[in-house]
Amino acid sequence: MLRTIPEVDPTPRPAGGTLLLNNYRATGIGDFGLELRARLGGPVTYLETDPDGHHERSQLREVRAWNGPAIINLGLTAWGSSALRNLVGYFHLSRRVRRTGPETIVLVHNLIEAMDAETTGYPVPPWVRVGAHWAVAHVTGAKLVAFSRTVGELLRSRYHTPPALLTPLPCAPGRGVGSPQDPALGIVVPGYLSPYKGHERLPAIRSLVPERIPIDVVGGPHRVLRERDPAYRRNLTLLEARLRAVGIRVHGRVPDAELERLLTGSTVALLPYRATQGGSAMFSRIASAGLPVVATDLPEFRWLAELGAGVVLTPSTPEALAAGVRRVLDDAELRASLVARQNAFAARFSWERFVCDLGRLAGGPPTPGAGGPASPLT
Repeated sequence: MLRTIPEVDPTPRPAGGTLLLNNYRATGIGDFGLELRARLGGPVTYLETDPDGHHERSQLREVRAWNGPAIINLGLTAWGSSALRNLVGYFHLSRRVRRTGPETIVLVHNLIEAMDAETTGYPVPPWVRVGAHWAVAHVTGAKLVAFSRTVGELLRSRYHTPPALLTPLPCAPGRGVGSPQDPALGIVVPGYLSPYKGHERLPAIRSLVPERIPIDVVGGPHRVLRERDPAYRRNLTLLEARLRAVGIRVHGRVPDAELERLLTGSTVALLPYRATQGGSAMFSRIASAGLPVVATDLPEFRWLAELGAGVVLTPSTPEALAAGVRRVLDDAELRASLVARQNAFAARFSWERFVCDLGRLAGGPPTPGAGGPASPLT
């Protein structure tokens, strides 16, 4: 039985700007919410979940009582590994949605239907799938924002609710190099280490690209898997040893400024993923740096290419990925075209435009200087 939270005072209160309920940090979704918090115009009341469930009751009371626009930026495990805590959280969010409807914006980064044990690295029991579907289904009365075509299609087909906005994750334009990079600068493989990211292909790729071209792997371990899965920790240790043994530099999680230096100081970014599950925040970060990408030909990356991103798509084998990298390294004209496409993509799907779209969805005026609202993508 779901734990109850005391009823809130239904007396209308003056709206105090925007409320943002964010996933706990040191996760892709939580870090996205932190940047959103910094970019939202006007006063923002900020609440952040805790993986141990601390303050869940008081936060949910405040969310339900809030009279004004609210943005919900949560993953399916926003309150940690406890299925009960997450069901309680989404149950009470659904009560706010029933009361306020379109005044609530829910950012949908992923859906349980897009996940499987092979790509996530951990099994999802059937009852968890049912609960996760229930959680999202009970907030579909809000305005939904999706960051990948796959998630948008699943919202339509499995939840019978098209997203109010379908857009790539926003970029920070202006960081781009603006001109083709020196082909000898190197290859960067950014993103946290998770089973679906395909890092095990890198030793074979290393043997297929010129030795003088350095390869840098940037990203820490998956937070939940590191804490709870001994097999993941063992495999991670073996993977890092294999990468170093063939001369690949492994940096781990680095400060933001160091990540920026590695992106802008490389020739090409490599994303050898075996699967994609939602929008790629790292791809948007790479586009912000004006850096060309070689990626596995997966639905998410294909969609981004169709929208104008500077990406070369290849089959999933190490041989094909290495050939794509060599093609970018060897062809200065291609590099120039990819850089230009990445810079244009980052300008088109900027943070300023995204915040403006959120203001439009919430029924408020566009953020000053954002350049006007944009139409939802299809």
